[in-house]
Amino acid sequence: MKFEPSRSFLPLIVYDPQLDCTVQPQGTGLKPATRLGQACLPNGYDASLYARANFTGGLPYTAFGVEGYADAFHKHGLQVIREHPTMGEVAQYKDHAAMLGWYLYEEPTGAEWDLQQSPTNQTKMQRAFASYMNQTEAIKAIDPTHPVFILDCPWFQEPATEWWKKWNSFGDVSAHDNYPFDYRSRSLATVNGDGQLH
Repeated sequence: MKFEPSRSFLPLIVYDPQLDCTVQPQGTGLKPATRLGQACLPNGYDASLYARANFTGGLPYTAFGVEGYADAFHKHGLQVIREHPTMGEVAQYKDHAAMLGWYLYEEPTGAEWDLQQSPTNQTKMQRAFASYMNQTEAIKAIDPTHPVFILDCPWFQEPATEWWKKWNSFGDVSAHDNYPFDYRSRSLATVNGDGQLH
């Protein structure tokens, strides 16, 4: 829990790093260049592009298999976080040098909580959390080394506070979506368009 210069680092991860146009979205049946409507890079690109931009790793979009990234990223000293991994992927990549962690759930507090405090809502949240704990246990049985975690919303408010604390206390790391820029601003000096740095 303390900084150790020989092994501690601050990961700088790019979400949905692009691969070249020959990579097909896993299980989608789409043509490679379609890329779910997203841009793809020219054939023959290499992942040094991200290393040169000072990223330390990438979090590929869920539809794209980790196999398209692991070797290419490792070649340039980059790591990969796998979102919604299958148990097969965990078994296959648990020893891969590029693997950084397993990311299981996006913003569970926001996704599962409607602020109505109804019995139905509580049951929905309890089921989601139990599923997360079961997945974590299954992954840890295969790969006890790499962290398993969720990415939660940055906010928490009553009555969801206790659930936010619970979700964010049971992973190996705590991660949150904090957007320094929004659709109205491209400058840290004008986040939220009000001229205030938040």
